Amino acid sequence: MNMENYKKNSHGVLHQVKYSLISYDQNYVDVRYNNYGELTNYMSYLRLGFIIGSLGKIPNSILDVGYGNGSFLETCSSIIPDCSGYDGSIVTGKRRIFCTVVLHIRTD
Repeated sequence: MNMENYKKNSHGVLHQVKYSLISYDQNYVDVRYNNYGELTNYMSYLRLGFIIGSLGKIPNSILDVGYGNGSFLETCSSIIPDCSGYDGSIVTGKRRIFCTVVLHIRTD
């Protein structure tokens, strides 16, 4: 992987040096998530299976940071009692009803 455009801060976190801002709107969500049809659901089940396999059990709760259209949380909500999502955008979608929307995450 070419790391020329990244640098590590004093905490060891990598940051991209040169980047372009994106417009995180409904069009972005449609292109990134909604236009894949059933593939989005398959990927959600694959991710959930990876989590369950890694933990060796079904978790009691999950927080998805940057949850896009919410399809992963929708999948999780079928077996995980406490599903929450945080996303920096104001894009709304029909799938957000499947989780608790976290409005603020403490960073201190």
